[in-house]
This record gives sequence, structure tokens and C-alpha cells, in this order.
Amino acid sequence: MDFFESAIADKERWLISPADYPRGWWMWVVAEGHKDGRKARYLNWPTMINWTTISFIIVALRILRGEVTLQGVLPPEACFELRSFLEEAAMYVCEEHRGRSLLNERFEWLE
Repeated sequence: MDFFESAIADKERWLISPADYPRGWWMWVVAEGHKDGRKARYLNWPTMINWTTISFIIVALRILRGEVTLQGVLPPEACFELRSFLEEAAMYVCEEHRGRSLLNERFEWLE
């Protein structure tokens, strides 16, 4: 709760995308700190928004096909074997995104 309350209390710091950040994306990670004694920033954001959508599609299809019989809130590994899940996910990734990284990243020195 502290995290959410902090984000709401200081929207300019926590809920506004960083400068030079690709517009249209609402998910990112920014870490600022020191590396090798110098101040630095690391940014990370998804390469495409539908990575999450693909996961939802696969889960829905597996439930509809009767492959998931457990009920409740469960971690994915309780319902699926990872390799088969990723192999099925690969079938739904459009050709231009195949073989690409799931995440973009940028590192910069701040001084």
C-alpha cells in the first residue's frame, strides 16, 4: 500500500513517463543509483504490448480446451509446463517480432 500511496501523492515523479521515453507505452522500469562510483540511470520497457495479450489468449484457450482443471488463484507453474506454454506463445507472435527481445533497455550516465 505504501508504494501506491507514494505514487498517488507524487504523480509527477511516479506516474509520468521519463524524458525521451517512447510515447504510447505505460509500462516501464527506471532505476537510478550509482555504478562504478558514478550516478547512473537504467530504463526498461516492453518491445510490444501484446506479449501480455498472448499470455491471456493461451490461458483462455487452455481453459476452454479443458487442459486446466485447477481452480483459484494459482501461479502459472501450477497449471502449465513452461516449455509447452512458451512454444504455444511463439505460434501467436507476429512474424516481425519473432526472435526479438521481450524488453528494450537503455543505460545512461547522469554526470
